[in-house]
Amino acid sequence: MPEATKQLHVIEHKKLTGYELTGNSPLQEARELRDYIFSTMSAGSPITKPYWFTPDTEFNKPQWNLLIPLKSGLSLTRKIDFNVDLYDGSNLLDPKNENLLEAFRYLIAYRIHHRYTGGQVYAPEYAYQLITRTLQIADWILLNGERFEICKQGLAQLNANSINHLLNEITILPTSEAIYNYSTRLTEWIKDHLYLVSDHDIKEATAQNELILDIENIDRELDLSDDELIKARVLFLKIGYYEKVNGTLLLRAKPILNKIYSGTFNGRSIRPLHFSELNIGEPSYVAEFPPVEVRRNEKEGASHRTINSYIQTFKMLSVIEECETGVDAAMLQGLTLDRVIAGKEFIQSMRYRTVPIEITLQAIRCSIEFLFENAGWILDAVHCVIEAKAVQKTEASSFQEFAISVLPEHILARGIRYWSVQRSNPGFYKMLRANSTLAELYQVLVGSIQIVTGAVMARRRDELSYLDSDNCLEPSTDPSLPENANTHYYLVFDGAKLGAAGQREELKRPLPRVAALFIWKLKEFNRRIDSITPDKASSLFRGISRINAAVTQGSRFTHYNTVNITCDYFQLPTIVKEGVEKRYYIRQHQLRRFFAIAFFWGTDNPDFETLSYMLGHTDAKLFYHYVTEHVTGRILREAKANRIQASLKAGRQDIKGIDELVAKLRKQFNAKQVHIKTYNEVFNSLTPMHKNNLIETQPDFDKYLASHACEGHVLDYLTEGKVTLEPDFFEVVNANGQVVSKFNLVLKVKDIE
Repeated sequence: MPEATKQLHVIEHKKLTGYELTGNSPLQEARELRDYIFSTMSAGSPITKPYWFTPDTEFNKPQWNLLIPLKSGLSLTRKIDFNVDLYDGSNLLDPKNENLLEAFRYLIAYRIHHRYTGGQVYAPEYAYQLITRTLQIADWILLNGERFEICKQGLAQLNANSINHLLNEITILPTSEAIYNYSTRLTEWIKDHLYLVSDHDIKEATAQNELILDIENIDRELDLSDDELIKARVLFLKIGYYEKVNGTLLLRAKPILNKIYSGTFNGRSIRPLHFSELNIGEPSYVAEFPPVEVRRNEKEGASHRTINSYIQTFKMLSVIEECETGVDAAMLQGLTLDRVIAGKEFIQSMRYRTVPIEITLQAIRCSIEFLFENAGWILDAVHCVIEAKAVQKTEASSFQEFAISVLPEHILARGIRYWSVQRSNPGFYKMLRANSTLAELYQVLVGSIQIVTGAVMARRRDELSYLDSDNCLEPSTDPSLPENANTHYYLVFDGAKLGAAGQREELKRPLPRVAALFIWKLKEFNRRIDSITPDKASSLFRGISRINAAVTQGSRFTHYNTVNITCDYFQLPTIVKEGVEKRYYIRQHQLRRFFAIAFFWGTDNPDFETLSYMLGHTDAKLFYHYVTEHVTGRILREAKANRIQASLKAGRQDIKGIDELVAKLRKQFNAKQVHIKTYNEVFNSLTPMHKNNLIETQPDFDKYLASHACEGHVLDYLTEGKVTLEPDFFEVVNANGQVVSKFNLVLKVKDIE
């Protein structure tokens, strides 16, 4: 069977279902069918019919519809609209701008086509990311169109200095600033529209909300005077750009982006910086300290890899043959990463940095202790307030006094004096740690359960944030009862990265009893609340309003808030960085990595399949990257040394090359055999002789033992580069016929003299 026929047969029947030919001749219809079939094959699509086009998208149409299928069954989608106005009053679709339009179209089409990627077909998410970055480069050209005279000169005025300046900006600023200059454009837009605000508008608005005038002691980043800032707040109120979140008016960026970046391909989709001076009211949560950066700061620039992807996008302009771009090809080909990064310090591309292990353990220990001591009475107290509120209606202005008045004496004896205290109160954290403010203690309770569950289950944030109260625990029984002493519990959740057509796959994983116990307590609390309140919510981790005890659904944002206040309550360690004291505020992804690192490196014989089952990582390379990436060198070396010593002590051959290390140890210590003992074994055997003065050590005995531990020597070897412990990846076919990646740990030993 010819190869083309084979390809046609492998196309699922549903891809042709409903497809209609529109050609005027058999030849034209054949070409249409060919292009449609090729559009479903990433490696076979023509330039003008990329595989990521939807079937109804044509290259020369004013709008492209993008669709990139994922393995999960979902798809990445977006629209690329070429109907944009240019600086000279013309439209990109006008005939006079045809070459410029074609340059943009072919740049986007070329960027991930296999012909220009060395034959490589990128993973869906990465392909989508590269298309987005290409649109960002096109937007930068459009936003600077007048400077480059693109309506007259096309891309001929692009020069190395301008491009290198942009790339330099990208290394130190977020995309919204480096490419889109959001803060400046926002400021200009505000000043251009302040004429819409009259003195009467200000008087009327401040009469309803005097916090509009509260501009003292707030961080100011925009170039606005006091009067302009007040007018800006009134302006955004007047045109309806605020949304109310937990009593605070927060500015929505979306409608502003639609105004400022109407003449771009991607500008309306960016995630700009948030300027807190434009908000009205107290933020929903302000932590005690600024946070230690747990991931790339939103004001930090891009990684080497990201910068290089932008450089390659610019270079792609020089290979377009289908239209006259006017671009200086030699100049573009001369762009290099080395020139951009020269003299700069870069942070590795990452999501979340690893929290020091001792801080994570402290958070887990404090959370468990807090829950055992306080969970019962806190939940009873909050239930008492909500129940009394349902029976006796009260105005919000008197709710504080009302809430305290309905609490029983044994609750007040715990130290409760307030329903809630404003974060702006100078004594807030002292009162919080004195257990005097009930609504905040409920937040600490929820945050503690989230920390414990997050650490022992290694779930993704959204998998925890949106747990269903009714169905998240299986079986739904009280773990504290004697008859359930031998019951195995499971956490039931919707997989964050599994499912199709918008539906997540329901999963369940084994749940340690300590976490099951407190999840059950929270489930029972929610059940009691549901029976008395009309404020229905289905989530396990619900919000209880600090204003009037209203019950709300939990979300990823309330998850951040409850964990933050929990870290403050337990006074997790702080560090001083650049003269500023900052606290470790733990994030779920850090707990997830803690689980992986602790069980992979801390177990004598870790089971990759079991850990992958818990984490949801089926690719061995991804998994190993996960348990080593962003772990400090010291922690990783100590973990590897511990892992090697465990294998030596047990006499296992689960690390390739371990015999060579034993041989080197024998050589170094001039011994016939190497027998690995634990610290306690050595201590117990030498202590009697030391006590009877039969042996003397220099330095003292304890220091001698610590300095002569095998793990210490192995750690020295790792530090000095004399041994390395790395994975050896290989592929196997599993029982389902799928090719999966696995690995063995390999110990490579250099000469140890």
